[in-house]
Amino acid sequence: MDKYLEILHACFQLLAGTGVFLFGMHTMSKGLEKSAGRSIRKMFNKISNNRFAGVGIGTVATGIIQSSSAVSVMVLGFVNAGVMTLFQATTIIMGANIGTTLTAFLYALRGLNISLYFMLLALVGALMIMLDKKGNLSRIGEALVGIGLIFIGLEFMGDSFKGNDTVNNALTNLFVIINNPFLLVLVGLAVTAILQSSSLVTAIIILLVTADTLPIISAFYIVLGSNIGTCFTAILASIGANTNAKRTAFIHIFYNILGTIIFMVIMLPFEKPFVRFFDFIGGQNTGMQVALFHLVFNVASAILFLPFVKQIVWIAEKTIKDKKPEVAVEKLKYLDERILNSPAIAIAQILKEITAMAHLAETNMDLAMSDIINKIDANSDTIEKNERQLNYLNKAITNYLVRISSLNISPKDEKLVGTLYHVVSDIERIGDHSENLMEAAQILANNSAGMSEEAQKELMTMYQKVKLLYRDALYVFDKRDINMIKEVNRREEEIDNMKKDFTNNHIDRLHQGVCSVESGEVFYEVTTNLERIADHLTNIAYSVRERSTQKAL
Repeated sequence: MDKYLEILHACFQLLAGTGVFLFGMHTMSKGLEKSAGRSIRKMFNKISNNRFAGVGIGTVATGIIQSSSAVSVMVLGFVNAGVMTLFQATTIIMGANIGTTLTAFLYALRGLNISLYFMLLALVGALMIMLDKKGNLSRIGEALVGIGLIFIGLEFMGDSFKGNDTVNNALTNLFVIINNPFLLVLVGLAVTAILQSSSLVTAIIILLVTADTLPIISAFYIVLGSNIGTCFTAILASIGANTNAKRTAFIHIFYNILGTIIFMVIMLPFEKPFVRFFDFIGGQNTGMQVALFHLVFNVASAILFLPFVKQIVWIAEKTIKDKKPEVAVEKLKYLDERILNSPAIAIAQILKEITAMAHLAETNMDLAMSDIINKIDANSDTIEKNERQLNYLNKAITNYLVRISSLNISPKDEKLVGTLYHVVSDIERIGDHSENLMEAAQILANNSAGMSEEAQKELMTMYQKVKLLYRDALYVFDKRDINMIKEVNRREEEIDNMKKDFTNNHIDRLHQGVCSVESGEVFYEVTTNLERIADHLTNIAYSVRERSTQKAL
């Protein structure tokens, strides 16, 4: 009976340590992400078709976030939103597999008897958080608390095996029975898929080999299975996503299965040389040997398959066929539900979505002004379709901003998100004013209202000035460049003065009978809406300065 109690006690201690470990992982990940959020943002903004750059971005991003699953789901979200190609996604996944191996080295350090010093980081981090509750010091402290908790959790988990002959003998006997390489791979795959954490599985493997409960070669096979098991998070995330997102999940699991098959073909006939090699480079630290194997497997897989990225994408495209294109007008271009798993990246994507929305509103203004200048009604259908999309974007982006606000983001990002609500509203109002311009064009076209050449020139002049302001305001918003705000102010004042002068000029023309009364109403409507568009553009530029000044419209 005592033996069963010992096993039960060890299981409870293992579970308690697992809970502390997982919370530590979560805390460290969030702290690192908040500290380096802007750096991650900049990296993903530099995504290109350079395969080496993709691997580098995947490696560094996963090294910061400490979760290859999170990066894979984020990449899947990018693909689903249509802002990342399958080629780019494949290279980043390769890098993510490498980045996740860095965590294993952290766990392996436990075998060097320096765990206590790492545990003390929890105290150091807590003091940093207390001293600086909202600053960068607090975010670094959060990451240190996470690292400390990881080692406290590892210590709890390790103690459940230490000196407990009943448990160790039971586990040893279990792995004597499960010594088939293929079964061990399946064990690693199944446990990781269930726990949804390859980091936790790797930590347990390192604890088992350190306690001499698990043979090192068996640990290697379980690590191979764990690499496949971690793909199931992306597979679950791909449910309900588009075809390319499903292909991304397929590439993730196909790539890891292929790497595992190749390694097993090499390992099965040469198990002893394999063990001797890692014993040589890892020394007597068996945990370090597991960490090194994990790294070698993923680096070797990346080197082996990097030249064949196009072929892997081709296989994915042939395996998962294209569906019939959906006839959906109202949709987001850069945002996807899965990207919210990484708030820093989600904010960067929201900025892109808002910029795209602004360009759509500008398109409507251009189409309406084209009809006004030519006195035709040729673009009203397109303008109305775009206006529906603008209204949809207004609601959808605002919804994302609300959800981002509830996440654990840095104070700077909180302020940024706060300003973006107003920017989205300003852009939506620009769309409304463009719709007013469309209606003015319809009046001109239907009534054949007489408008002098001079009046047309003034409208064109004012429109061109608004176009220049549009360019400058979006540059300020996109580049976060406050140095251009003075130029925005100058242009906005120029448009205000132009509106007054041109209105007076047109009143004179009406008195002289040069323009018809109907054209007078249209002229006033056009200049008024152009002037209000300019005001909204100025508000968008001022959002970079935390909206210290804004016109109420």
